[in-house]
Amino acid sequence: MRPLSKRLQVIFDLVPKGAKVADIGTDHAYLPIALSLENRCKKIIACDINQKPLNKAKENILKFGIENIETRLGNGLSPVKSGEADTIVIAGMGGDIISQILSSCNWLIEDNPTLLLQPMTSAEILRGFLISNRFEITGETPIIEQGKVYTVICAKYSGEAKFYPIGYEYSGLVSAKTEEGRLYLLKQLKRISNCIDDISVLPHKTEETQYLTKVKNHINKLLEIY
Repeated sequence: MRPLSKRLQVIFDLVPKGAKVADIGTDHAYLPIALSLENRCKKIIACDINQKPLNKAKENILKFGIENIETRLGNGLSPVKSGEADTIVIAGMGGDIISQILSSCNWLIEDNPTLLLQPMTSAEILRGFLISNRFEITGETPIIEQGKVYTVICAKYSGEAKFYPIGYEYSGLVSAKTEEGRLYLLKQLKRISNCIDDISVLPHKTEETQYLTKVKNHINKLLEIY
């Protein structure tokens, strides 16, 4: 089997040993196959909304003679039932889409699985969703892949309302201690600065400009620590 991408390798390393995993948007099932070949999981449910990649996933699974991966067709977490997974992987989608998938799952809070989430875009929307719905971000791992920087978010439902500084949804637990973390924060800083430049001249955007300026200050402080 070909090596996992950096993003998938980070997720692979975060999956608890002996876990029951649901991989949402599995595509060709590279992550489930790697988890199975390393005897890392008891059971893996590989889900995708489209039949074509799921057929390819089935071919790949059959090629390796793997028996503990089940493929299921469906939207988001709808193919997975309560009690079937203690670890949920959702990678390679926008943060808004991941938020929609989580919000549509009626057993998520009761079962309280570990969430391993890798947004390609709009990570701040995903963090905002997690915060407002009382999930706690327990860890983040920034990575660089093909010249772009991403983060893998690990989260669990806590049920507790916690205080977060303004701008946390843009930084999460990422710090400037590592090169990957610093580049991630710099990327966010550039996005926010560009947005401020675009809207600061608009009278009806005054409040938004003030808010984003506070976000910018938050990230600048994180960058100054290291």
